[in-house]
Amino acid sequence: VNAHRNEHDAEITTNGELALMKKLLPRAQVVFDVGANIGDWTNLALKVNRKLAIHCFEPSPATYNVLKSNVPASSSVLLNNLALSSAPGALEMFAYADGSPINSLYARSSTSVTPHKQMITTQTLDNYCADKEIQVIDLLKIDVEGHEFEVLKGAEKMLASESIKFIQFEYGGTYIDAHVFLKD
Repeated sequence: VNAHRNEHDAEITTNGELALMKKLLPRAQVVFDVGANIGDWTNLALKVNRKLAIHCFEPSPATYNVLKSNVPASSSVLLNNLALSSAPGALEMFAYADGSPINSLYARSSTSVTPHKQMITTQTLDNYCADKEIQVIDLLKIDVEGHEFEVLKGAEKMLASESIKFIQFEYGGTYIDAHVFLKD
């Protein structure tokens, strides 16, 4: 049933995500990969358009180290070992494994794996853009395991000024753990 309705398809080449990338990225200049994990999305984006300026955000120190080794060194890709959120500061993260796609700022109810907790640094998208003098984001990709709404709250100025052209975000089971719903 899931395959028939194309639900729960995390495969980027078949779920429509690659098609969206091929449509938007050839004309894009500045892209944010919020929740970059180990760099798979960034590397695919660079295959679509090698000239992109990509700002990657990965808060887990261990996963960030894998990201650094997986994403080719380039002056156009900026790797940030921090999380975007609604306020600058620090938060506790639940890390289930190095590089795990289920690491989250929220305890996951769908796994029996016991996470280790780690403190991570947060920044708002608005503050980051002001610091880096970023005027426009062509594509803001957010995959942060339930924290997507908080990232958008931290982008209030960029959103109000219509400086973000397209937003792509994940919506899945972690939203239940985060007590955030699509209607929010």
